[in-house]
Amino acid sequence: MACDNAYTLENKSPHQRPQITLFHVLWVSFVIVCAFFAGRKLVLYWGKGGWVAGGLIGIFSSVLLVYALVVLAEVYYRARPLRPACRQGKCHSADYEIKIVTKEGSWESENRCKCGETYVRRGNRFMLLRSDGSTQPYVLRKPFHNWEPDK
Repeated sequence: MACDNAYTLENKSPHQRPQITLFHVLWVSFVIVCAFFAGRKLVLYWGKGGWVAGGLIGIFSSVLLVYALVVLAEVYYRARPLRPACRQGKCHSADYEIKIVTKEGSWESENRCKCGETYVRRGNRFMLLRSDGSTQPYVLRKPFHNWEPDK
């Protein structure tokens, strides 16, 4: 039985080496620095065993801190989604198909929901794109607010 939401990693070439990104380097560096400083602090009280205990505490605390930041980011984007719900209320921020287009020297994003409607985002405005190419105001995001009806 296959899981519908599962994904597989494909190795296109048997000789391809794994890629190390800047994120991986920064993450490992952060873990090492946390382990070092926690071990350095505990070595004053526990001797050489403080390096081991402090290193484990530093690794655990760095993983916990990054996990907390990920949870905070998730809460933030649930409270202030990047895109509003569609007019029918069936599609949410992650349900849109996004296409970036350039018009008159500036870019804008065309967002198509699963209901079939197309919206255009210009700055903090989210507008309904009609079939004749004109736009109708839909919602507006003011600073420190969520999406509100655009009048």
